[in-house]
Amino acid sequence: MKNKKFLSLQYLRAVSILGVVYAHISYSVIGILSVDILFVLSGFIILFIIDKKKYTFKKFLFSRIFRILPFYYIVMSLVLILGYAHEPNSKNIILSFLFINPEIPILEPGWTLQYEMFFYIVCAVSLIFIKEIKSIYFILSLILLGFGIFFNYFWYLEKAYNHLLEFWMGMSIFFIIRKDLFKKINKIYIISILLLAFLFSIYYSYVLLSLEDGRIPYRFIVYGIPAFLIVLCSLLYEKYNELKEYKILLLVGNASFSIYMSHMIIIYLYSAYIDSGSSDFKNMVIILLSVLVGFFIYLYIEKPYINFYKVRWVK
Repeated sequence: MKNKKFLSLQYLRAVSILGVVYAHISYSVIGILSVDILFVLSGFIILFIIDKKKYTFKKFLFSRIFRILPFYYIVMSLVLILGYAHEPNSKNIILSFLFINPEIPILEPGWTLQYEMFFYIVCAVSLIFIKEIKSIYFILSLILLGFGIFFNYFWYLEKAYNHLLEFWMGMSIFFIIRKDLFKKINKIYIISILLLAFLFSIYYSYVLLSLEDGRIPYRFIVYGIPAFLIVLCSLLYEKYNELKEYKILLLVGNASFSIYMSHMIIIYLYSAYIDSGSSDFKNMVIILLSVLVGFFIYLYIEKPYINFYKVRWVK
């Protein structure tokens, strides 16, 4: 599994980031599953690269910090300057920059990065004491379970989502694939489970439309488990079947972080200066603009920057 390209994961990242953009444009619960898929993907990918690259504490933490912080801070500063920050009081600004905001950060999608940064930190700390991948998985599982309970019921009081368990789901998929626990499973079964998981999440999304408080009870079950099955089935299908390479999906997948970080600014500016209404045409235009801007940022800013910091600070 060390030289695997994981085309299926890149395709999932591409589709998921488009789902996130759509959800933020339309304020619809349709597309919510995309966020949970991205959390599960993160759990798988992080354990994979820890196993593959044999990171030390310093190299792993630096690679994650330099990957996220500069771009995130620049975008947060932009939304502050442009006047689109969410509740830009001093407390909210400070907590947002420190990744410890218990509510909504000044850059609204930034709440997901707070989970990500916590996950990166506990992964990095575990590397100080443990080198064997099975032991790392066991310790991280205990930490994610313990802190998941704490975050959801004592810290993020308004968001009983337990996304930390979705990281654990992704890490578990890593071992399922690595150990060949489903050898030569029929692709009809794989596709059927994948579709059923997706359809269940769509059905539950429509159920959510009838809820008035906007909360998603037991999200790690009603969205986390479908996300787990979708990622697992995608990898199983790729493992035992030929998967065609689609360059446009690979590019969207590679640019997903740039798209994620920049799409809210596109939405704010388009709604303020071009079209403040709501229509399918507007949604399509914003999705297209978000992807194009994300492509530009990825190819000419993010990718060169990643190559620079890898050479200078990580290797």
